[in-house]
Amino acid sequence: GHAQAVVVISEVHAPKQGIRSVGVARQPSGPSGQAENCQIWVMLTLASAHGHAFIDRELFLPTSWTDDQERMATAGVPAGRGFLSRPALAALMVDRALGELVAFRWVVAGQEYGHDLALREYCHEKALPYVLAVAKDAALMASQPGDLTAAVGNVADRRWERHPGYQDSAGARSADLCWAMDAVRLAGQEPAPDFAHWLMFGRPVASEVSTRSTLPSGTSFFLVHAPAQTKLAEAASAAALYLATGRDNAAGLNLCGLGHYQVRKWNPSYRHITICMLAASNVYAFSPAPKAGTAPAQLPVLNPKPREALVHETIAGILDRYHYGKQPPADELSSQVFKHYLENLDPNRSYFLQSDIDGFATYEHNLVGDIHNGNLKPAFAIYN
Repeated sequence: GHAQAVVVISEVHAPKQGIRSVGVARQPSGPSGQAENCQIWVMLTLASAHGHAFIDRELFLPTSWTDDQERMATAGVPAGRGFLSRPALAALMVDRALGELVAFRWVVAGQEYGHDLALREYCHEKALPYVLAVAKDAALMASQPGDLTAAVGNVADRRWERHPGYQDSAGARSADLCWAMDAVRLAGQEPAPDFAHWLMFGRPVASEVSTRSTLPSGTSFFLVHAPAQTKLAEAASAAALYLATGRDNAAGLNLCGLGHYQVRKWNPSYRHITICMLAASNVYAFSPAPKAGTAPAQLPVLNPKPREALVHETIAGILDRYHYGKQPPADELSSQVFKHYLENLDPNRSYFLQSDIDGFATYEHNLVGDIHNGNLKPAFAIYN
């Protein structure tokens, strides 16, 4: 963790053809919100300016599953598991992160979570700062003149602060936005003691506002809950991290097998997603970000940093304690991680020679133990 880190709540939607995979149902999926037959995983990512990694996950079970105990038992769902909304699953994971003493400052999430009263109330009770996306037509304030664009007032008269965003693992920057925020009072919800609420909005830098009285298209809205002396730059930085990690996590759907797999029951599903989480965190950590239009004559040799070792130790500890199913022996799990790691580094078998694979064999049965001990040298050696 990190004193200025954020935990990002996001979702992975895995399309499915049949009805037997645990949690599968026809439910809203993707940016359009169109109904699709899919599983939905609620994911928790730990992110800072130094990088990010998945640290937890929960499978959402719709009522078509939780109301059918025979179906639940057949799929291996633990007894007593009832219906929990996606924001409730997110709160559960944030609570686990707090219990594990994961260091972070902000909780950040998209609109479905920003509109959830119970999740916001949980953060108020825990005195957790948050930056939650909200729709412009959300009814939030005790005295709201219309939609949120009306609450902004005259755009040209505002003082805007530019935040250039963060670079994702592919080298692309998140949206370059100018930010402003106003203190607001929410309808029926008070902030934590010594905290306050703000409405924060980020507009595209390229949009001309000197003569405008209304916000340009592409403006993002966020509800902020934080200590009363919080500066705009701090909240804008958290929002920018949310936007940058969103790009990486979306890319990971195909890159690391998060969004496409064939597993039906509860424990195997969690095992698969857990391996994908570890693979994705390595890919994000190791992906080089060269400047556009340049090709270095020699790729740099990467070495693990102490913070990366700490992230992996934290993930391993959380998974050990909270994984639903009994894990295979360490050498067997290491072999699985080793195989997935090589497949994700070289999916088309274009880079590694057989002599390379043979040389890596010394790492195959020890990767999990190395991760537990914060030793990332074998993983970096394979990547280099």
